[in-house]
Amino acid sequence: MKKALVLFLVLSLVAISALTVFAKNPSSSAFKVHKGVRIKNGVSSNTIRMADGSYRMYYTGQGIMVADSVNGKTFTNKRQVLDLPQVQEVFADLTQISNSAIIKLNDGTYRMIFEGRSGAQDSAPRRLYSAISDDGLSNWTIEEGVRLEDGEGNSVFTSVPEIFKLSNGYLRIYYCTGTKTKSAVSSDEGLTWNKEGLIRLNKKMKTLVDADITKIGKKYVLLFADLPDVGKKKGKKAKGKVKAKAAKLQRIYRAYSKDGRRFKYSGVVIALKKANAMDPDMVQVKGKKHFIYFSKMKPGSMSSDILSASYR
Repeated sequence: MKKALVLFLVLSLVAISALTVFAKNPSSSAFKVHKGVRIKNGVSSNTIRMADGSYRMYYTGQGIMVADSVNGKTFTNKRQVLDLPQVQEVFADLTQISNSAIIKLNDGTYRMIFEGRSGAQDSAPRRLYSAISDDGLSNWTIEEGVRLEDGEGNSVFTSVPEIFKLSNGYLRIYYCTGTKTKSAVSSDEGLTWNKEGLIRLNKKMKTLVDADITKIGKKYVLLFADLPDVGKKKGKKAKGKVKAKAAKLQRIYRAYSKDGRRFKYSGVVIALKKANAMDPDMVQVKGKKHFIYFSKMKPGSMSSDILSASYR
C-alpha cells in the first residue's frame, strides 16, 4: 500500500512538473522557435526551395517583396517584385495588394496568386488575382480577371491563399473567408478554380485562418492560426470595479489529414507570451526536418516581423 502511495505521489509530481513546463513554453516539443528575426517589418510569408537548395521567401511589405537565403535563417537581398501601381494598370479599383502564393508551372514559369482589396476600409471586398513571370522575380505580367471570389454572408472576403500541387497534377488552393478556411481545385494551373467548400476539423473552433499545407509521408499536415478573441468579456471584480479581460493572443495549431480536406486536430504548436503568432509557412529542409516561418505581431501594433521555428 505504501509503495502504491509513493508511486502515486511520484507520478503526480511528474505530471505537475510537465504542466509547469508547458505553461512556461506552450509550444509543442516538436517545434523549437529560433532566436532572432528572419525578416523585419514583414508579414505573411510564402517560402519555396530552389533547385540549388537555397530558400526564396515572398512576403508582404511594401507590396509583394522577396528575399533570399542559403541556410533558411539569414535572408538578404530584400527587394520588391510587385507593387500596387503596376497592378492598378489592370485593376484600377484596387487599393492594396498582399498575401502572395507562388507556384512553379509545368513550363518553368511562375504564377503568383495574390490578394487585392478594392476600398480603403478593412471591410472592403477582397479577391484573389494573379500575375505570371518567367523567373518568379522580374517582369511580372498581371493577368486579366479575378481568379477567385468568396466570403461569408454578404461579404466578399477571399484572403491568404495557400497553393498545393496534388498527385494528379491539379492544384488545390486553401483560402480564408473571414473566420473560416475553404478550398478549391484547378485543372489549368491556377487560371480557373472549382470550389470545394469548407475544410473540416474534428474540433469545434470559432476561427480557422492562415492555412498552410505540407505533405509529410502519407499525411497532410495543416498549420493554421485562430483570430484574437476581442469580444467584450468581463474579468474578476476588484474593489467594486470590473476589470476588462485581456484578449486571447493568436496561436498556431496543427492538424492531420489523409485527403487534405478532413483534418484531425493535434493541438497548439506555437504560442508566444506577449505577441500574436500567425501566418504559418512550412518548408522542407531535409527529410522530415522542416522550418516553419510565421509572423509575430504585438497586440495593437500595425507592424510585424517574420520569425522561424524547427519542426521534426
